Amino acid sequence: MSGGCPALLGARMIFANRPGRKRDYRANVSISTIPREKPSPVTLRHTAWMDAVRGSAYLYRMTLHLLKLCVGAEGVEELVRRQAFLPGGAPRHVTRMWPKREDELLQGGSLYWIFKGLVLARQRITALEAVRGEDGIERCALILDPAIVRTEAQPRRAFQGWRYLSPADAPADLPDGREREEPLPPALARALAEMGLR
Repeated sequence: MSGGCPALLGARMIFANRPGRKRDYRANVSISTIPREKPSPVTLRHTAWMDAVRGSAYLYRMTLHLLKLCVGAEGVEELVRRQAFLPGGAPRHVTRMWPKREDELLQGGSLYWIFKGLVLARQRITALEAVRGEDGIERCALILDPAIVRTEAQPRRAFQGWRYLSPADAPADLPDGREREEPLPPALARALAEMGLR
């Protein structure tokens, strides 16, 4: 029985605790009759805050970007011209290594392009496809959105291949009205970026 009347519960306790009988409260006290301490407002606020942090961390892990040198290109306009003459279909960039964190890249991730030591543009990654070259080696094709989004200049050192880029470290998109502005000389753009003025 759960709960029960107080008189019947008291009779059970007297019978269970009579002389010569082992005391046993567990079989005679219903769980529903045990008072429970209510959480304090501070505890409730802390619990809600922790839930929000866990949720934010989960969403944060859902998006990841890639960073890549745009080899041979002087600037964003040259990348635009290159991709304009590609055969039909979405633009792609083939890389030797397949990203292991594919799921996070496909949750809104972008490929950020570096031109002469500066990140200046990005393209959203829409898919990853396996491609096999004439040498028989399988590689990874990053399928990109045709739209090239200009970003604020961010200095980056040269490196081989690609690297992961967290959203917190990615440069912001240029605001409306600045997408088509003439790019600054690389040395000046790099200096302004390092001073936080660009």
